[in-house]
Amino acid sequence: MIAIIDVTGHNVTSLVNSIHHLGFDCMLTHSHEKIINASHVILPGVGTAVNAMQALHDYDLVKLIQQLHQPLLGICLGMQRLFEYSEEGSVIGLGLLKGNVQRLPKIAGFSLPHIGWNSLHWSHNSLLQKEIDSDSYLYFMHGFAVQPVESTIATCHYGTNFSAIVYKNNVCGMQFHPEKSSMVVLKLLKNFLTWGAYENYTGY
Repeated sequence: MIAIIDVTGHNVTSLVNSIHHLGFDCMLTHSHEKIINASHVILPGVGTAVNAMQALHDYDLVKLIQQLHQPLLGICLGMQRLFEYSEEGSVIGLGLLKGNVQRLPKIAGFSLPHIGWNSLHWSHNSLLQKEIDSDSYLYFMHGFAVQPVESTIATCHYGTNFSAIVYKNNVCGMQFHPEKSSMVVLKLLKNFLTWGAYENYTGY
């Protein structure tokens, strides 16, 4: 069973429907027991970094998430929470990946926040890339991002390069909204959901 961490009350129906469409079962939960026993865990993200991290603290989930060994996926703001620090509200993150979340720079010709379709550029091979073409277009909606770091395996360009997909050991993140990015990203979700146990892979 796949556990989608549900602590903010935001609508994640499209994500649930996408997972069901791929033939997998999932549950919305903040139960420690259910999260620990899940085969895969997804940390979605909507709202602000301050509220998102506070919600995890309120449900005493920070240490639990930091100690998970099964595949863990952070989506959009959920991906940003995987890192050490966010400029948005000066928030300390989960620290599972090295790097900081920064505001996208103001650059002439690029409106903020970054909303809409943009292309993906792979920089490292990984299990997530299976059956995914280079320069695939994905749907983004964010004003903060992580510059390319050690765990970055795919980037996007919007005035500057930023991390679109990150991956290390059992942890990965997607800055875009996979549930809103057509069949291309459904394949990415499927690649994540078909990962085996943590012991069977080591990251890139």
